[in-house]
Amino acid sequence: MQSGGQNFLIPSGAAIADEAFLKTKSLSTQVVMDLLQGAGNNLNMVILDACRDNPFSWSRSSSRGLSVVGSQPPGSIIVYATSAGSTAKDGSGRNGMFTTELLKHLKTPGIDVTEVFRLTGAGVRDTSGGSQIPAVYNQYFDKMYLAGTGRTAVRTPGFVEEAAKYGSVKVSVVEAGTVYIDGVRMGNISANRSATLSDITTGTHQLEIRYGSKTERKSVTVYENRIASAGFTWVNSSTVAMGSRDSSGSGPEDGFVLVRGGTFQMGSADISNAKPVHSVTVSSFYMSKYEVTQGEYKAVMGSNPSDSGKGIGDKYPVNKVNWNEAVEYCNKLSRKEGLTPVYSGSGNNISMNINANGYRLPTEAEWEYAAKGGNSSRGYTYSGSNTRGTVAWYKDNSGSKTHPVGGKQANELGLYDMTGNVWEWCWDWYGSYSSGSQTDPVGKSSGSYRVDRGGSWVTGASGCRSADRGYYYPSDRGYFLGFRLVRRP
Repeated sequence: MQSGGQNFLIPSGAAIADEAFLKTKSLSTQVVMDLLQGAGNNLNMVILDACRDNPFSWSRSSSRGLSVVGSQPPGSIIVYATSAGSTAKDGSGRNGMFTTELLKHLKTPGIDVTEVFRLTGAGVRDTSGGSQIPAVYNQYFDKMYLAGTGRTAVRTPGFVEEAAKYGSVKVSVVEAGTVYIDGVRMGNISANRSATLSDITTGTHQLEIRYGSKTERKSVTVYENRIASAGFTWVNSSTVAMGSRDSSGSGPEDGFVLVRGGTFQMGSADISNAKPVHSVTVSSFYMSKYEVTQGEYKAVMGSNPSDSGKGIGDKYPVNKVNWNEAVEYCNKLSRKEGLTPVYSGSGNNISMNINANGYRLPTEAEWEYAAKGGNSSRGYTYSGSNTRGTVAWYKDNSGSKTHPVGGKQANELGLYDMTGNVWEWCWDWYGSYSSGSQTDPVGKSSGSYRVDRGGSWVTGASGCRSADRGYYYPSDRGYFLGFRLVRRP
């Protein structure tokens, strides 16, 4: 259905009490378009048959049917059962008029997909007497046959020696060491850093990191023109303890925790948008113990945007901050302390120099790794406990407002309010997880929504789990939205 000029796909049986919940209770077709654009397929097809009026009594929109496709990815064909702004006819049988015509042509040998939709459209037009005209939005200009070309090719034997194929391997470590692949020394790597091995032949290889008398080994499979990842997590027991402040004096001032890098299982099989569970390796980073407070925000930005009715004071978490303002705060604080800002650009075209030494938002992977306790994790459902009330201000105990930071029990790393109080903005654009292992992922290159994590004072129990994912437009402000900071070691 269409609401406010946007199209939404609504799950069967969905109970949506108000139009304001469409974004969280249904799937925006623009999100589908964004996922298709990032999929890298030669051809993507989207067919929408059930083009219906907005069925809800609360609707403020008088528009009929679906709106015109916006931001259509290249190499795609999008088909509506009827033109934008119109509604499709149900037909007299099991299927609607459009699907009935479509099924007539899908198995025709040698037919091009564009011809399938042309014939379907003509059939719907004729059957409806011109009252229903399908809409075809075509950004695909090659040939594609659903059931073969209908021709039998004559082939003659030949002999062609296959050329070697190459890919790359990204290696990350916690401790400094020397990198070897298949017994060949590649070079030294510093602690908490990554290095890329290029021009590696496809196939399975043996990687080693040699740390003096200790050797850590992993197997990695390399595919053509792709980057495989291998994270090495051995930690020298004589170095600084996990989750403690760096003893070298080179890190941030008090108020930050050193989160030692490692590998963990990201996601949850019990949360629909947190599937599939997949292996992720993150490098070490510093994270602020507390959410950014109203006092800290005002000292840098000159004002406090927080809702006065939802908890006000220097020690309360700042709220009603959108994603762009959180990024601006990071850069201003970095300049104030003589550090290199991480972010550049403006609006939806913000880029990140993750190697800069300034303050930034955590990536979604860094946030979840830290919330789950990093290398000290005890496997809790919430950040620091299986009992929500001991670690979180949430819907059932918050009194409908935020509370001063650090008022609940910290997690395994000494981080407070990773569950509840305010949702925390992350760097990543929101998108589906991949199933493969990853090292230091930073999310999609573009999208419609930015990720926020951790739940808030207004969130129910199910939204407070460490693997739960939220998302809002970068311009959204809410009295439940805040953030915390990270920095590289």
